[in-house]
Amino acid sequence: MDKGFDTLINIIPSETLYREGKPINLNSHEDQARINSLLVELSDEGLMPELIIIDNLSSMTAGGDENSNNDIESLLKFMTSLRHKGFAVVLVHHSGKSGDQRGASRREDLLDTTIKLSPTKDDGGRKEGASFTIEFTKCRGKKPDPFNLPVECLQVRDGVFEWVMKHQREIPKIIDIMAFIRDAKPTAQKDIVEAGDLGSKGEISKRIQAARSTGYIEKSALVLTKKGLEEVERYLPESAF
Repeated sequence: MDKGFDTLINIIPSETLYREGKPINLNSHEDQARINSLLVELSDEGLMPELIIIDNLSSMTAGGDENSNNDIESLLKFMTSLRHKGFAVVLVHHSGKSGDQRGASRREDLLDTTIKLSPTKDDGGRKEGASFTIEFTKCRGKKPDPFNLPVECLQVRDGVFEWVMKHQREIPKIIDIMAFIRDAKPTAQKDIVEAGDLGSKGEISKRIQAARSTGYIEKSALVLTKKGLEEVERYLPESAF
């Protein structure tokens, strides 16, 4: 019989590791020792984990300066020690305004893989619901193919939801138009219309106007902005020309 979900995962709330009313700080040697003791206890109970998920890093390193490379030195050594003990560790972390990971860049040095989740947007540049692009921004060894995976959460039957990959045909039309601008470098909208499969003249004009309003296309030319290029890359990283 297959193991049930409740026997495969052990969720330990951070409150379990509170000390004198203070939250856990994985930069602290004392709190690291408490984690190690907890792992020993789990092992004694026959519950030694193979995967440790720390969710999220900011809440588990309270009191430290996440922008300081020096302040995370102890954390890096602790993560390395867990790896040497045979544990796989997943760190869940927040992004900053730039869309990249928040805080000190040195944190990423010891990671084998970094996966970035970015919300997908509709043709008008609005964020969609439970829909993301999974992007492998760092990968030691062979890079996954594809390394950008648009996924969304869909109800597959009553009360049951699953994450599924978005099919190519579900890529927003504005992304197709922007990819054409990136790759074919048209000089006028009529060049896009003449491509034949990107919409009518009115539809293309409306979508380009929306893309300009969201900062994806230059105001005075059919040229993608840096923001627009990054958005196209999330869906269609390879040039078609």
